[in-house]
Formats: sequence, structure tokens, C-alpha cells
Amino acid sequence: MSSVTARVPADQTDMNDSRDRIKEKLVRVYAAHDELEAQYLQGALAAAGIESVIQDKYYPGLYSIGGTLFTPRELLVFESDKEQAESILGELENDNDGEVGAEE
Repeated sequence: MSSVTARVPADQTDMNDSRDRIKEKLVRVYAAHDELEAQYLQGALAAAGIESVIQDKYYPGLYSIGGTLFTPRELLVFESDKEQAESILGELENDNDGEVGAEE
């Protein structure tokens, strides 16, 4: 009789960490000019392992209802990731001469 052993990937998040995130506040780290800029920045944060949410600035409870791609968006992260996210966004801003998301 053979037995099967389930293996948990080494990079899988600890269950306790997930439960802590449920209680954690989201905080604004950047006000983007539009959806495209917000998605660009969200990708940069994701590459650094930071989860984020894009929220319509004027209709926070509604996603893409009543707004367009060209309305302001807010980029939100978990409070514990705020400092690291602001650092990453600051580096992008410095790399692009004061404009985050500007093309080189």
C-alpha cells in the first residue's frame, strides 16, 4: 500500500498571516491621474510582492460604473506595506523626473 504525502509549496503564505490581513486597514499610497497610471503602478508594486487595490476616487464603492478609464484613481495597500510601497513609488518618481508612470 502506498501513501501520498501532500507538500505545501515553500512560498505559500502562512494561514495566520492571511487571517491577520483580513483585519488590516487599507491605506492610500498614491492618487493616480487615471486607470492606466494606476495599473502601471499596481504592476510595479506586485513585482515587489505588495498587494494593492485600485479604487475610483469619486465613486469608491463602484468599480468602472459611472466612471471612465480617465478618471482619477487611488492606489491602496495594506497598512503594513505602506512604507515599502511609498519607497517603491518614490523611486519610480525619481527615475522619471518627478512623474510616476512617465515614459522615458
